[in-house]
Amino acid sequence: MTTERSRSDPAMTVTPGTTQPAQAPDHDEAVVTNVYHVLARGHKGRILFHDAFDCQRYLRLLLAVKPLHSLRIYHFTLLPNHVHLLVDAHEYALAEAMATVNLGYSAYHQTRYGSKGRLWQGRSTTLLMSPTSDLLTSGRDLELNPIRAGLSSAPHAYPWTSYHVYAEGAINPLIDLNPDYVALAGTPQARRARYQQYLDGPAALVADPEPTPMTDARPSWPRGRPRIVALATGEVWLYDK
Repeated sequence: MTTERSRSDPAMTVTPGTTQPAQAPDHDEAVVTNVYHVLARGHKGRILFHDAFDCQRYLRLLLAVKPLHSLRIYHFTLLPNHVHLLVDAHEYALAEAMATVNLGYSAYHQTRYGSKGRLWQGRSTTLLMSPTSDLLTSGRDLELNPIRAGLSSAPHAYPWTSYHVYAEGAINPLIDLNPDYVALAGTPQARRARYQQYLDGPAALVADPEPTPMTDARPSWPRGRPRIVALATGEVWLYDK
């Protein structure tokens, strides 16, 4: 299933070098956005997220910059030493947003752990998706990364992906529903059922594996259903149903 991704959007854009959104363009200067696969890695495999609090902090930073840069975040996956996002955005706005998030998270990480040196492996990598690409397959592949990395035996057992929005109906203000997902069925219940079948299909684990193996230094990850994790950390808003 494919949808056209490039679009004219009158939403505000961000001027490079600033932290405030610029004025919306004139009608003859429409902003064209595209979908990008964003990959941000820890420097030399460095651990980014040690526990649930770290994951929550990073997601809250993303949520804070999202309206400032007119981002539409379709899918996310947080692994111990890297991040995957599927985002619809203007190229320059996306670069500005990721720089802000990564800088803010670096400051938090240094304060909490007393860490020194570089946390991130350079700038985030942004891979432009084809306008005719299947976003549902791309999103599914992102959400199956924890299984490929050996961190979980099933998607529902790993808290830090957008799987729980699409397959379980979890409410997460960070996520804008993937348009290919919306086209699956006419009701939320039917969409969730179709998406679960889609992830459980025989082709679900055939996608290319992670380009860089997981480091052996794996932190203790919260297990169980994400709503329980959210309650335990006091962050009910993220996964509350």
